[in-house]
Amino acid sequence: MKIHHKKTLAAGLILAMAGAACAQDVVLNHSRLSATAEVIYNDTQIPTIKAANEIDAAFVNGYVQAKDRLFQMDYTRKIAQGKVAELLGPPAISNDVQLRTLGFERAARRSIAKATPKTQSILQAFADGVNAYVAQNGLPAEYAALEIDQMDPWKALDSVSIGKVVAFNLSSDLEEIDWTIAINTFQQVGAQAGFDGTALFMEDLYRAAPPDDRVSVPGFLGMIGGVGKSTQENKAYSDFNVELDEVKLGMLHNIQSGWNATDLLKSFKRDSSDKGSNFWLISGENTENGLPLIANDPHLSLSYPSTFYPFHMVTDDGLNVGGVGFPGAPIIAQGCNDSLCWGSTVHPVDETDFFFEEFTVNLFGLPTHTIYQGEKEPVQLIFQVYNANIIGDGIMNNKENQNVGYTSGGLTIIVPRRNYGPILNL
Repeated sequence: MKIHHKKTLAAGLILAMAGAACAQDVVLNHSRLSATAEVIYNDTQIPTIKAANEIDAAFVNGYVQAKDRLFQMDYTRKIAQGKVAELLGPPAISNDVQLRTLGFERAARRSIAKATPKTQSILQAFADGVNAYVAQNGLPAEYAALEIDQMDPWKALDSVSIGKVVAFNLSSDLEEIDWTIAINTFQQVGAQAGFDGTALFMEDLYRAAPPDDRVSVPGFLGMIGGVGKSTQENKAYSDFNVELDEVKLGMLHNIQSGWNATDLLKSFKRDSSDKGSNFWLISGENTENGLPLIANDPHLSLSYPSTFYPFHMVTDDGLNVGGVGFPGAPIIAQGCNDSLCWGSTVHPVDETDFFFEEFTVNLFGLPTHTIYQGEKEPVQLIFQVYNANIIGDGIMNNKENQNVGYTSGGLTIIVPRRNYGPILNL
């Protein structure tokens, strides 16, 4: 790849700690590009990518994101892969076991296989751009402290895997397990102490009500067949009783404690107060230029580098889109094009389900089938190997097998009937 620096935005002060040098505008030529492309930085250092077409723009996007955020991108994909310890060392193994069991990368493989040819081409072009940057420039300074000077090539799958992590971060919870443990506790204590534990759960501490008509879009509930009124007429929970034996209750507690003891998963839980959004709209009737305005504030946990990556793409064949995306993915998560602007928010739908399964095992004690409606259904067994970066021994790229046993995470059991869901506790 040939890069020509067009100009340097002068920095009046160079801070040794912050590295405050301004980025340079560049012209890119590469065999992967159909024509010369440009990257232009504005006064706030947000890149504008000018390319012949969307595939070329995706390649340049990957190149520029790698230049600015490579370590962040690599770290996030290793969360999806369950390979954080390969960066940060053995202390991260417990996170990897939980993350590998959940299987973000497994889910990404199923999704990318169903993506359109155009989407797959964009993802591959982005990956090629990341790898082109690394081939020309090597790895950034963060890796030196970890005694790493090589990284696995970026794959199209990695961007989809990051999307899975982002979605999980914004929607995951242990709500069914947490609430099942809570109502079971209330009912048992209530039976001994003489109060209605179910009512305490349903009407007080975990009270929920149907949606009403106080929504941002007038008439929206009617459009989707919603009732729009809260009623107290049907108390279907009056005879609702949660019956769990000690084994099942113990399994729920094991999953809950394991999740809460894993720093990454604990930070992902949807009940965190820093996840949500606000938005407001102004009609074109009330603006100077007659165009409507939208303001969207999606507040997530502060991190460094920033959760979002801002960029703008313009192509000769008509693409003109700008906004912010997630490092490692070639998309604008929220922003504007020539026709409209869009925002995003957390949508607290109940998309996570947990099930008790009954297994048959072989002579080695390994599950071979689930029993569903009296019939045996084979499970999938995935044998896992966990490696960790050994930091401080002076040897570059030194990774060692951590010898995680089958019952400690070295074996992942997948139930195909449950949307390929993993067994969390056996």
